Amino acid sequence: MLKRAFGICGVAASLSMGCASADVATESTTQINESVVRGTPVPVSDVPSVGRPYVVLLLFIQFSGQISACSGTYFAPRVVLTAAHCVPSEYTPEVIVYYGTDFAADTAAPVTIPPPGQPSVWAYADSWEANPGFAADYYDADLAVVYLDRKLPFDPLPLFRNRIDGSWTNKRGTLVGWGANKALTEDTSENEGFGVKRTGQATIVGTPTLADYQPAPEEVPLLSSTVRGHNLKINGKAPNANLCSGDSGGPLLVNQYGQDYVAGVASRTGPWCENMSLYTRIDPYLPFLDEAYRKGGQALLIPRFDCIDSWNGKTTAYFGYKNDNGVNVSVPYGPNNSFPLDTKNQRPSLFEHGNHGFQFGLDVKAGQTFYWKLSPPNSPTTVVRATSSSARCGYSVERTCARYCQNILASECAPNFGATWQTCFNPCVDGYNNQFTGTACTDEWDAYLNCVATTPPAADNWVCQPSQFDYLPRAFACDALIDPALNCLYPTQ
Repeated sequence: MLKRAFGICGVAASLSMGCASADVATESTTQINESVVRGTPVPVSDVPSVGRPYVVLLLFIQFSGQISACSGTYFAPRVVLTAAHCVPSEYTPEVIVYYGTDFAADTAAPVTIPPPGQPSVWAYADSWEANPGFAADYYDADLAVVYLDRKLPFDPLPLFRNRIDGSWTNKRGTLVGWGANKALTEDTSENEGFGVKRTGQATIVGTPTLADYQPAPEEVPLLSSTVRGHNLKINGKAPNANLCSGDSGGPLLVNQYGQDYVAGVASRTGPWCENMSLYTRIDPYLPFLDEAYRKGGQALLIPRFDCIDSWNGKTTAYFGYKNDNGVNVSVPYGPNNSFPLDTKNQRPSLFEHGNHGFQFGLDVKAGQTFYWKLSPPNSPTTVVRATSSSARCGYSVERTCARYCQNILASECAPNFGATWQTCFNPCVDGYNNQFTGTACTDEWDAYLNCVATTPPAADNWVCQPSQFDYLPRAFACDALIDPALNCLYPTQ
């Protein structure tokens, strides 16, 4: 029976991401699957077919500080292809990508990742998504993509868009990965050699057969011809190379007319990282991968006017945007991002992926017209307008949070916190990680937010010293209202 291979060893004891630092576990974790057994280290070279810079290392940093890792292939600008079983859950706060040549040396000291555009061997992930057809129980459609915060300093590797059919049987494919080169246990949870990019060759067998499986009950679906047809088997018996822990998500390369292509994505290996491995084929999932290419910065970014809200003696126009990409898009202030009446530059210049309402608000006077002109890369120029008579806001969590944040940021003690619209508004809408929003406790949450929204800005009304628990100014008068919300959410048994 094919085994899932686990484990990561030898990761630096401390990584500093940007300005923050975190202790990182060096013991094995159970977060990763699949270095190349009997592989050789990839030489440092500027020749892509030799150095293979497009095969990168993905590090998933958990809230606990533990790190899990997989390999991946840079196949489109700002997009890495990997295995779906590698990508983190919503509880993983950070994903980073290493594309250097000496991981041990580059993690010997705390790592600093500079902003995009500066020299580096590291990148952050803006977002990630698994193939929607991924079946975790039996590893069908085991593909995912990771969207990066920058383009990498080399060309992506193209996908092999044809079926690896019978004409490829007994031909050689190339394996590349950052994982271990030896398993110390049958289930590969203990291993050695992680963190060196290795490559080797193995014989392509073709679609796995029923004889390749000794399924546990939960793996019975693997026996279907449809699922088996989504996979590509390689012969990993000596002297062939084979997959091991940390190689998951790495590519199976085939060469045609002197050009390397990605033909498969590493998914599973055998006991002790021996005998055989399975790769997810590329060709059944080209629509998903083509869409990922588009979402690497080719999809639309459109600004919008949300609504007008009159309260507390002010009339405020709110604006947002929708970024259909998986990457964040930068549009610096200037002719491509102009708003003449936004003299304090409250509008964004970095547009995060997704649909974002109420991203900033400006007070509007009677007879005044606001114009926001945005010309993002690969999107049409859009001009949005608002006046004091534009559409009014109805009730929404966003409107409530907008009032709450406007009052917090207007309070006299707000400068002590360095608070911004984003650090206030987005957690508010999320209901402190969705604890309140959309629950039976929404009324209690709204009561608290509305209390803060109507608290006068004088410093005497606020707690003006940041603490470990208060990352925004706190209104004294509203403390009594947060308890009912918490009691509603967590009732005493």
